[in-house]
Amino acid sequence: MKKIIFSILFSIVFLAGYSQKPCHEYTLNPQEKMIVSHYITSCIQDHWFVNNKGVVEIRRFVNDKGEKCWYMTALIDDRYKDSPPTEYAWCTEDLVFFYETAPKSSERKKNTPTPELLACLEEVLYDKLYIRPPAKTQYIVVSGKRTVNPGRRCVGNCANDQIVTFHEKGDYSKSIVP
Repeated sequence: MKKIIFSILFSIVFLAGYSQKPCHEYTLNPQEKMIVSHYITSCIQDHWFVNNKGVVEIRRFVNDKGEKCWYMTALIDDRYKDSPPTEYAWCTEDLVFFYETAPKSSERKKNTPTPELLACLEEVLYDKLYIRPPAKTQYIVVSGKRTVNPGRRCVGNCANDQIVTFHEKGDYSKSIVP
């Protein structure tokens, strides 16, 4: 009898732990949904999201004044796999990844990619991102010498980056990242 009760309890504990997903869905409130919708619209109009590919990456942080802030950027390839988020949200048919940051910083915290977390995110993503090609060294000829191509340098707002600051009064402000 004790063996049966023990095996039933063990099964319940095992299934409860196994059923928890490594990534979970966040529900946007109406104000957040409107902000993300406007950002997605600008990404589509400015051709950051092409062929229905692209995800919004939001890094949540608190600024020097203690206000909640979002650092929003457009993501079009699968670089999220290097440090995957554990939280996502849907804004109609568009996907948003949420990252936590270090205190008073917009740099995202590093998350260790586990097979379970990557599988969970890939199930949610489906085909929303391009596959990032492996990096390879490219050479150019300058003044008759073969040198490594440093690639393009981006000056200004390179990925449609925006910072949204949520004020205590319930309103918010947006600023473009230079």
